[in-house]
Amino acid sequence: MEDYERWLDGAEMSLREARGIIKLGYNGTVSFKCNQAAEFALKALQIFKYKKFDKAHELAVLAAKLDAPASIVGACEELYPYYVTSRYPDVKVEVSGSKAEHLIELGEEVVKWSRSQTKR
Repeated sequence: MEDYERWLDGAEMSLREARGIIKLGYNGTVSFKCNQAAEFALKALQIFKYKKFDKAHELAVLAAKLDAPASIVGACEELYPYYVTSRYPDVKVEVSGSKAEHLIELGEEVVKWSRSQTKR
């Protein structure tokens, strides 16, 4: 298994975890897992293309560097704020169940696009 495949597997694992956690109502954790899935997928694609990845977390920047379509960059822009709000207890943002579902869909979109770009 190549490095980029491990990163894509990690992205898909994060999405599976998000789908399981949402059933428990831990929507803040779901939002983090969706952000993490997108980040892993984008970094997988960087590894695939460039044999290295940026040590950055801003999803839209990562996506733009990969010439991602506007829909993927937009998904990344929507996911990114949850990187901070889900990790720090003093930054409180409520994530509804419907919002958590939407974030899972966005994460899936980024992962699916990233994987499609690795097809040889």
